Amino acid sequence: MENFLKSRNVNSELINKMKDDGIDEEVLSKIEIQQLQKYLPKYGDCLAVTLFAKQHTSLQTNDRKRTLRERLVSKLQGNQNEHGRRATAQEGNRNAKKGSRKIELGWLHEYSEKGLKQVRSPNGGGTRTVDMYLDSSISDLLVEAKQLFFPNGTSKKGPAKNFDFYITDQTQTKLDWTITLNHVSQTTKLKALRFYMVTKAVDDDNTLPDLTPRIKQAKLDIEAATQPNEDKNGSDLESEDFFDKYVYSDIETPSFDILQQAMTDSNIPQEPSNLRKSPVHYIDHIDTQLEPENSQNTITCMQDTSLCDSPITSTVRNESRSNSQIRCQQADFADPFSMNLCLHRTILQNELIGYFKNPDILHSNLNISFVDEKGQDQDGLSRDAYAGFWDSFYQRNTDGETYRVPILVNEYSQKEWGSIGRILLKGFIDHRYFPINLAPAFAIALIHGEDSITPSILKDSFLLFLSNSEKDVLIQAIDGKDFDEDELLGILDRFHSHVLPHKDELNAFILQVAHRVIIQEPKYALDSMKAVCGTALRDFLPDSNSILNIYESLKTTVMKVIKLFNAIPLNKEETMAFDFLKRFIRGRNSEQLRRLLRLLTGSDVICVDKIEVSFVVRHGSRRIPTIHTCGPSLELPSTYSSFPDFRSEWENILENRESIKMNIA
Repeated sequence: MENFLKSRNVNSELINKMKDDGIDEEVLSKIEIQQLQKYLPKYGDCLAVTLFAKQHTSLQTNDRKRTLRERLVSKLQGNQNEHGRRATAQEGNRNAKKGSRKIELGWLHEYSEKGLKQVRSPNGGGTRTVDMYLDSSISDLLVEAKQLFFPNGTSKKGPAKNFDFYITDQTQTKLDWTITLNHVSQTTKLKALRFYMVTKAVDDDNTLPDLTPRIKQAKLDIEAATQPNEDKNGSDLESEDFFDKYVYSDIETPSFDILQQAMTDSNIPQEPSNLRKSPVHYIDHIDTQLEPENSQNTITCMQDTSLCDSPITSTVRNESRSNSQIRCQQADFADPFSMNLCLHRTILQNELIGYFKNPDILHSNLNISFVDEKGQDQDGLSRDAYAGFWDSFYQRNTDGETYRVPILVNEYSQKEWGSIGRILLKGFIDHRYFPINLAPAFAIALIHGEDSITPSILKDSFLLFLSNSEKDVLIQAIDGKDFDEDELLGILDRFHSHVLPHKDELNAFILQVAHRVIIQEPKYALDSMKAVCGTALRDFLPDSNSILNIYESLKTTVMKVIKLFNAIPLNKEETMAFDFLKRFIRGRNSEQLRRLLRLLTGSDVICVDKIEVSFVVRHGSRRIPTIHTCGPSLELPSTYSSFPDFRSEWENILENRESIKMNIA
């Protein structure tokens, strides 16, 4: 363009000015003549350079199109002759012939009288997922299991030298050391291979001296708690030994019965119970199945009965087929550290409050099951129980919108509010579950006292206690913007204030109202809960910022949920199905996200590190996801033809209130 302008005898100073202002061919092709005359005084020069720029831009566009067309034709021709040009044929899909596979590993401990019992995560067990080569033998798998469950040659049950080891499959059948994982995979045809490392004490009498002093002390503390004259008012939470007693929760000690006490303190009907000492082992598997004729895409539960060497001790009696008359006839308390709770979903809140009135439940390893459901607990059902309790509590016993505060009711005395405090503490310690719908100012007062609440935290908690419309009016008034005075008076009247304060005093006035609503009115509930859980929670959450960080980390957002998924799609169909899942999640609102997360993990807050995703091929009525909340993990069908199909099926699952129930053994 510069040469063209020089050919028309345009002054070099004008050309340099155009270059400095970034006037090039692309700009000239779109600029108006009147604007161009600022640089080129002659009208003819303006017309000539505009025509030149348009022609030059058109040539560049045509060149790009021609280049792209040639590349496309070259690729198409190359694909047709691809096999002809190769010296050797392709070897196939190497990803489909991977030499390794994900293996699920668990830990079972063999007791002399109780048989096998699952060792859970708080005690160093749980379910671990590892990558193993398919040509690895069972002996190689045992080496890997020892490294996981006995790091540095020791565990909470003692050093490895005190135990005999062997490996079983998912049916608890002992496996020969020489067989390979590939042989097991080809024989069982299971999508997910699961094995258990089984330990048995070499000599039970000789293992006790190897226990650390903290474990011995925990055992003595629990035995002392069973004495009939002991005052069980929850004061043991204040002692420094509390967390020692909790952490080493797999120690065998003489059993004691808290069922009658829990039933006496609540409204749960009592029936004769035959307490047994045979162990019950739980693994919760949620599976989606279509009920014939009546229901579609109903999420139900699969029970892994392979872990149970004796019948489950919770039985159900159906009287006139009425849910309100169904009762748990038996409960299994094998020892004070292990306790099975049989719950009804319809009265979950009342039952948990009844059980948690006994302070000793905080030192117990809870196994939770639901009446008329066959899901078995390996963290997933416990998370579901805590989420269900707080969901019911929010609806029945709190006031507020986004943030809630407890309201006092005639039915709840100090015992009931103390029980709610224990539920909060136990859920947080066992599963990192915290009820983040409680106002942060209330939570800070519960753990650190109201003196730790800053005005900004109190104000923010109160604004989100209000509805969105009320919050908007209040913010407009605080910021000095135009607002509806009648609407503001209506809001203040709700809080027993009938006079509109001066705008300079409005902020201080709102803080006074917030303090009365969030701290003063629920003070009795706050103090009763604080007496049993405040000191213990303070060890985990040492300041106000740590509490606010918990709220932020547990909050459910689209990006956080998507990042939980750990998936490795191996083909186009699996990639498309996983993209559908992420797209479906991006379209959910906050409440729908919480419901989806509870379906996948049992919890409506983010208290798991990841969700393992594997892909399955299912068609027709069998195209339904399989969900394991214990992992948690998801088996996602890879046969969805379009996103509307995916969205329709998953929305049916989420909208069905029966989806959360676990009904398949």
